[in-house]
Amino acid sequence: MLLGASDFPSINAMSQVAASVLANVGMAVDYQAMDWGTVTQRRLSKAPVDKGRWSAFFTAAAGLEMFDPTGHNQIRGSGKDAWFGWPGSPKLEALRDAWLTTHDMAAQLEVARRMQIQALEGVPYIPLGQFYQPIAYHNSLTGILKSGFAVLYNVRRS
Repeated sequence: MLLGASDFPSINAMSQVAASVLANVGMAVDYQAMDWGTVTQRRLSKAPVDKGRWSAFFTAAAGLEMFDPTGHNQIRGSGKDAWFGWPGSPKLEALRDAWLTTHDMAAQLEVARRMQIQALEGVPYIPLGQFYQPIAYHNSLTGILKSGFAVLYNVRRS
């Protein structure tokens, strides 16, 4: 069961393309389009697929939370406490712990490299790419941060 949010344009597009690609390579795809609120409720289910669980869903992230292992939930391997799908990877968790307790930059970079390799081997999630969300502000505003998404602090009226 593939969940797709029909009211979230970027996620809707990813979902439709993926459903088509998976079907074209011979997979049986039960694509279910629904609003984002329903997706967020359905993705909580750990029941068997025939009782409401899912096999895949699509989402997007602003990006800031993925800069380092402290906030990158999609590369957690903590089983029942992990990101939706609940991947279990003791090795990935041990590497995250090592990253958090290592204060030498070179050592942290090495741990981060090993984490990336482990995430590619264990596949707790599949990143499909990135996009930049267009943002417009009125010309009377100053202090706009060029972060790639709407950040409303630091903004002032001129």
